[in-house]
Amino acid sequence: FKPGEMVVIWGPNCWQWVVSALACWWLGGIVVPISARNRGMDVLPILQTTGARYLFSSTDANGSNLFQILLEYIEDSDLSPAKTLPDLAYAVDFAEDIESDFFMPWAQFLALGAAVQVSRSAAVSGTDTCMVLFTSGTTGRAKGVMRGHRQVLLVRWLSSGSRGYTNQD
Repeated sequence: FKPGEMVVIWGPNCWQWVVSALACWWLGGIVVPISARNRGMDVLPILQTTGARYLFSSTDANGSNLFQILLEYIEDSDLSPAKTLPDLAYAVDFAEDIESDFFMPWAQFLALGAAVQVSRSAAVSGTDTCMVLFTSGTTGRAKGVMRGHRQVLLVRWLSSGSRGYTNQD
């Protein structure tokens, strides 16, 4: 993992989402969150635009595996995942319930990392981009909005205070 790499997290809120995002930021990466409501036709262009090396996903609130939806969309377009997403090195399933050569379960991904020495990127600063939020766009094509570490923390701090959250929440 190199600082500045894109990590797409597509799915509902869960503890693995939080762990993945925090690990990405700690290493100097950029999180690209995608709503679980988005489908293959929305997600594929974002994956291609970002050149993401990592994709984390899960099952949505309706019980549909988002990876399966993406695979079906790619295959319906007569494409292969490897040719469609050549930059993608790891696709990790939080739910661990998909059968595919293209995706690996969360536990397998963690096992890969257990054998690797990881150190925090000393180059990370508050002004570095830590997140890219894709909008629906006015042209029908999603556009990425870059957010810095300091900006994201400030927004969280202000919204937590206005909602009465404390360090106990």
